[in-house]
Amino acid sequence: MQTNFPEGWKLTTLGDISRVRRGASPRPIDSPEWFADEGPGWVRITDVTKSKGRLRSTEQYLSPSGALRSVPVKPGQLIMSICATIGEPAIVEIDVCIHDGFVVFDQYDKNLDTQFLYYFLRYWMPQFRAIGQTGTQANLNTNIVNATPIILPPIQEQQLIAEILNALDETIAHTTSIIAKLKQIKAGLLHDLLTRGLDENGELRDAIAHPEQFKDSPLGLIPKDWEIFKLSEVVPRAEYGISVSLEDEVGIPVLRMNNLKNGEVDLTDLKKSGSTQAEKLLLQNFDVLFNRTNSIEHVGRTGIWRGQISQASFASYLVRLVPDTSKLIHEYLNIWLNLPSTQLLIRRYATPGVHQVNINPTNLRKILIALPDTISEQKQIVEKVSVIDSRIGEEEAYLEKLKLQKKGLMHDLLTGKVRVNQVKNNLAIPVTA
Repeated sequence: MQTNFPEGWKLTTLGDISRVRRGASPRPIDSPEWFADEGPGWVRITDVTKSKGRLRSTEQYLSPSGALRSVPVKPGQLIMSICATIGEPAIVEIDVCIHDGFVVFDQYDKNLDTQFLYYFLRYWMPQFRAIGQTGTQANLNTNIVNATPIILPPIQEQQLIAEILNALDETIAHTTSIIAKLKQIKAGLLHDLLTRGLDENGELRDAIAHPEQFKDSPLGLIPKDWEIFKLSEVVPRAEYGISVSLEDEVGIPVLRMNNLKNGEVDLTDLKKSGSTQAEKLLLQNFDVLFNRTNSIEHVGRTGIWRGQISQASFASYLVRLVPDTSKLIHEYLNIWLNLPSTQLLIRRYATPGVHQVNINPTNLRKILIALPDTISEQKQIVEKVSVIDSRIGEEEAYLEKLKLQKKGLMHDLLTGKVRVNQVKNNLAIPVTA
């Protein structure tokens, strides 16, 4: 713990500024007599991890006899997990009871703010997890928690620090909600675009107002001018990547499965190869890469190469899909492969291996695809998808910036390295204090 801190701050311990009380469980824990359809909530770690720091509901409730054998926690009190998933804090907003995998902080020093303590505990979480005693599972005890050092500012500054961090949390939550809504909008848009298509004015066709513009197909109702193909008919080539060591410090970057995210290529954590294989198998602009083997949730990942760096190759468990560009453009293929319905079919075609599943290019190219009769309509569809993808990307970049800002501010503000008046006016979020 640091020894230099601002004047007016004091070094103390959690046990000196609060009582740390461990929870308790009725025994035997699996007896139905302890539980009911209503009553005080019975807190489990899953309730806390999904609460985002404010516990407003639980999946289970205790009966009166169960509650008598546990430890009650009132709204406004702060709890923290000390077993298995260590160090997860939450401020309780309903009547609950905690078992012995949690502690509750109460009987505060008059100069301690609950929200400040919450942010300190979240800041200190990595240290708690590093020192958790190891038995059958990692855990802390109340002695460790009591002895945890904390630098305590005056309570007015605690409240200002908590308000700044809370404002960041609210902005993070709001941005996360926006991203989720945009992804829902995109899912609906994709369905409409790839079943209704666009008319000569660039508007979605209307199957109800103009049923004559549509026809039945193996994939359902589609525009009458569209056709259904097997991928093999419009993707004549599928090329495996290189099988070489990727431990070279210099050479050509080689894309792997983890570099394919949400239909795009992510250049994070690139490996390199100095082999001649990598030199001979280079990516071309708009190549579509497909992950053919891994766990079931990872098979079928795709990414489209947009020439982000001058040269790159790709690993053997990726496949380069080469469409007939007179019938199918790369971006449309990439969008089609990422449809939920297509991803489901990919998983059905995957065959189990010893430790992972596989889908070979032959099986992949059995999948059906619905194609507009003109390349121009494909391009219009791609453009409409790219607009919402850009918006999602902007919001995700903003979210990442907020998270990094919060991480830095937690350290700076909770250690006194930076004072409240130095950051409050520079935040791009509303802080009322």
